[in-house]
Amino acid sequence: MIRIPKPLVLLLPLILICALYIFGWEFLTILELKSMDLVVKTETTSPKAPISIVAVDEKSLKTIGRWPWSRETLARLVEEIDSAEPRVIGLDMFFPEESTPDTIVSTGEMERIVREYLGPENPQVDDLVFALRETIEETGRNSDDELLARAIVSVGNVVTVHHFFTETDSRIPLYHTEKPLYSAPYGIVQGMSPYPAAAEAGGILENIPILSEAAADSGFINIRIDTDGTVRRAPLAIYYREEYYPSFALVMAKRFLDVPFERLFLDEYGVAGVELGDAFIPTDDTGNLWIHYIGPGGSFPHISAVDVLEGTADLTGIKDGIVLVGTTATGVGDVRVTPVSTAFPGVEIHATIIENIISGNMFTMPGWMAAVHLLIIVFLGLLTGLVLLRLGPFVGLVLTVFLLTGYFFGYRYLLLEEQYNVFIIYPAITLFAVYTSVTTSKYFAESQKKRYIQRAFSQYLSPDVIKELIDNPARLNLGGEERVLTAMFTDIEGFSLISERMPPEEIVRMLNEYFTVMTEIIFAFNGTVDKYEGDAIMAFFGAPIQNQHHARETVRAAYYMQKRLEQLRDKWKEENSPLLHMRVGINTGPMVVGNLGSIQKMDYTVMGDAVNLAARFEPINKLFGTKIIIGDGTKKEVEDEFLIRELDFARVPGRSAPVTIYEVLEEESNADAPTREKAKLFSQGRKLFLERKFVKAKETFLAILSRDEADTPSSVYVKRCEYFIENPPDDSWEGIFDTLIK
Repeated sequence: MIRIPKPLVLLLPLILICALYIFGWEFLTILELKSMDLVVKTETTSPKAPISIVAVDEKSLKTIGRWPWSRETLARLVEEIDSAEPRVIGLDMFFPEESTPDTIVSTGEMERIVREYLGPENPQVDDLVFALRETIEETGRNSDDELLARAIVSVGNVVTVHHFFTETDSRIPLYHTEKPLYSAPYGIVQGMSPYPAAAEAGGILENIPILSEAAADSGFINIRIDTDGTVRRAPLAIYYREEYYPSFALVMAKRFLDVPFERLFLDEYGVAGVELGDAFIPTDDTGNLWIHYIGPGGSFPHISAVDVLEGTADLTGIKDGIVLVGTTATGVGDVRVTPVSTAFPGVEIHATIIENIISGNMFTMPGWMAAVHLLIIVFLGLLTGLVLLRLGPFVGLVLTVFLLTGYFFGYRYLLLEEQYNVFIIYPAITLFAVYTSVTTSKYFAESQKKRYIQRAFSQYLSPDVIKELIDNPARLNLGGEERVLTAMFTDIEGFSLISERMPPEEIVRMLNEYFTVMTEIIFAFNGTVDKYEGDAIMAFFGAPIQNQHHARETVRAAYYMQKRLEQLRDKWKEENSPLLHMRVGINTGPMVVGNLGSIQKMDYTVMGDAVNLAARFEPINKLFGTKIIIGDGTKKEVEDEFLIRELDFARVPGRSAPVTIYEVLEEESNADAPTREKAKLFSQGRKLFLERKFVKAKETFLAILSRDEADTPSSVYVKRCEYFIENPPDDSWEGIFDTLIK
């Protein structure tokens, strides 16, 4: 029966999910982000910072005209906003090119027209051209750009924007210039990173110099757009020309809080966060802030720009606050997809980021959170799996759903209350994957177990026994009959010491392999496995199917079991596993065979004195260093097929009458000359030993050892001879040896 190891049942889904997480399968990543969006949508709060938006909305466009407006109009707008005394004003709009009013012509064109009209020889031409040139230049100084710049300088608290182009942006060559940046980099960068920790830019789009120089400060307005087109993150730092630069939102917050500096922290993961005054703003490892949207569009106070220009707006709410000026009208272009809306004004995204920074109300996912996510996957998967292994499918499903529900509420609490952005999809998939893996493996295990139970008898009895029981159901009744059979007992040499040095799992594995191979051979020679006791096997031959050659079949089985065990030892040697050696005791004689036991439980087994003798023969192998010992009844049946030598005339425990025991050396057909000579000399030595000719007997056994020093029986008799040479036996000695091993 094939069984999938329990550790593998748990580890396979965990390894798969961890691999998906590490390599970032886009589908699951988007699903994770969408799940976060659903939770964020359930929360609606009010801004915790005094931020207002002066919006270029549909009403403003209808009254003033299409966008973009003249910079003279924007100059008046800035001045009107400043009259309400806000602490800082942010212009969320670009001025990358100089304005060119239609009423102004170039000095070169004007000079050409004058000379054509007055004629080149007219002495007043040069004076007139000079006067016109002065007038045009003066007009230029009072152009829209100059008017807006003067307004920005006059107000003194206006922050403008610029945009960085990343290394993958195809527009970098258009904006990759060597002109100086009007934005100041981070005042302090603390820590080290082996690479640019934040996103790296290759180009920049700024306002025209006259406006950039007029602004109090400037910051980039880049945002992070995820693969599904949704804005959930915004960088607080971008690496450009070996410097880290702050974002527009961060500069606005700094101006509002009136803190002296901002500090960027780096660590081995990348960017750790930004310190603004006494507040620390955590980011992910690339410097992105996870935006915590407080509600749908319109969550911040909106004031129509046209109302400000016409003096009808109530500006009392913006005193000492933050004012962002940006477009919200449909079709203007600055509209994004966010977790809370599919059409969210870009200016309100920046307002949300500023609010998050000032209030500290942002989501946290530092670089080390990836390791935490992996720990959650592994710990949750292992813990759940270990419990599911002990439960049924339905109870396991209920537990899985319960854990998933509990995790969801814990996730929602951590996200909305503690602002920790942990993952939910990967843990959820982990729970269901582990449940599916465990349930599927248990289903197949149960199916295999049922088939195993159906074949259970065939694992312990030979097919002939099963057939006999099927053909004769009455044999399942209690009782037995006396018949001449052959019993066999096996045992592993020194198994107690081996098992002390091995873990239980390894012991079971080796025993199962050993038992399987030995049982196959027993069945091949029509034997019946009676039982397994520890490392021992008890089997008998000749029942329930009668077989007059049961003694031969038993010895053949024992012989080939030893041969097969030699092959297993070669395999175990390559595996660095212990090498098992087996001892076998065999005896033939009358014994009772049948179903013995109780009505509740019975075993098809044998019992009797002949069985006990076979059990006593097996440990005698230990004394002689032999592998197979048989009794006299077995020897008479197999001596023409196997080379056998008489070992001893012994009295075994539990029996007063001595018995002759024999060792099976080799098949007659395979026995070589040295083995035959050894058997012959041993027989001569035994004869001399029984005749009390101990000196000659010793010489004979030593002669055997000179040819085969590993022949342990000869060594035993050398020691016996030496003993009796020093201590001659009395006249009652009959050559009987009392064994003490049971």
